[in-house]
Amino acid sequence: MAEKGQIELITTPFYHPIIPLLIDSNSALRASPGLPLPRTFSYPEDAAEQTVRSINQFRRYFGSFPLGVWPPEQAVSPEALAMFAEYGFLWTVSDEDILARSLNTEIYRDGSGHVLNADVLYRPYKAKVQDREINVVFRDRHLSDRIGFVYHQMCLDHAVDDLIQRFHKIRESVVGHHGAQLVTIALDGENAWEWYPNDKQGFLHRLYRRLSADSLLKTVTLAEFLAAHPPERELTHLHSGSWVDHSVTRWIGSESKNRLWEMLLDARKMLEEVRGTISLERFLRAKENLLIAEGSDYTWWVDSMPYYLSAPFEALFHKHLLNTYLECGQLLPAELEAAVIRPHHGEPAWMDGPLTGPTAMVQTKVNSFKLC
Repeated sequence: MAEKGQIELITTPFYHPIIPLLIDSNSALRASPGLPLPRTFSYPEDAAEQTVRSINQFRRYFGSFPLGVWPPEQAVSPEALAMFAEYGFLWTVSDEDILARSLNTEIYRDGSGHVLNADVLYRPYKAKVQDREINVVFRDRHLSDRIGFVYHQMCLDHAVDDLIQRFHKIRESVVGHHGAQLVTIALDGENAWEWYPNDKQGFLHRLYRRLSADSLLKTVTLAEFLAAHPPERELTHLHSGSWVDHSVTRWIGSESKNRLWEMLLDARKMLEEVRGTISLERFLRAKENLLIAEGSDYTWWVDSMPYYLSAPFEALFHKHLLNTYLECGQLLPAELEAAVIRPHHGEPAWMDGPLTGPTAMVQTKVNSFKLC
């Protein structure tokens, strides 16, 4: 499909870290002044390694260079985009709120969710960051969320009708504006498709049949669109944040999230201290576990979701950091032996290992009975 031009394949930093926080955890203060933060974590070389790994894997699998990069959780900062540009990416994507704050404006909508200042949102931008340039598109959050959370509850034909009608409403709203207009829908697919019947095939087949038959709407890949219509507008300021409340507080700033960052920082410093004193093989295994622990899911869950949803992720985080110390032949820090988050009153503590296999996330009491 990619060779036919029907789709464009892109990549994302390898273990899905929040790139702005890897580069400098203090960047969280830009969107959230006064946010309580842990000691500074600043390892731009780790952000680079996570990105280069994804490029290399892409090239091994597909034999080409990815032109687009998905920033994990659509989290961007000037430093993150400068790094993406440095490694040769043509474009990246973020949320409409990031655009609004970068332009010091608002995306205005009517009661039905239609954008009133459509010419602001529905076009690509060229971001100038640290003497580098990269193209950025910003998603229509309302349309993305309708796919993610609304359409699976509707009759599929009605859902597709609604989306097509909204596309035409956008088209009518930008008539007369200079330049080509682009509508971007962007979301983590696994959050949407698991709710659709028949693994979303009915919805997507209906949608693309309608789009193929519509002479006024055209589907494009980002690289195709940018080649034909380079951005006419520039961003001289880029807001630092993600799709969640245009900040990164989902991953840092609470007591338990900060403690995880402190543990990660201590392990990262230890790794530098033992560099050259252990075998390369053991160092690389230790580094692998630390890179995994830099992923976003651990701090996403902790302090943000119920205990029994969060505890397995914290346990897995501990396991990878423990592996880092063990590979380096170092004593295990006491804080890694105890869980950060605690069950609420009346909840049993999470006692299973993080890799024991499928586990019921909702704990229930089951009466035993005899089969006759």
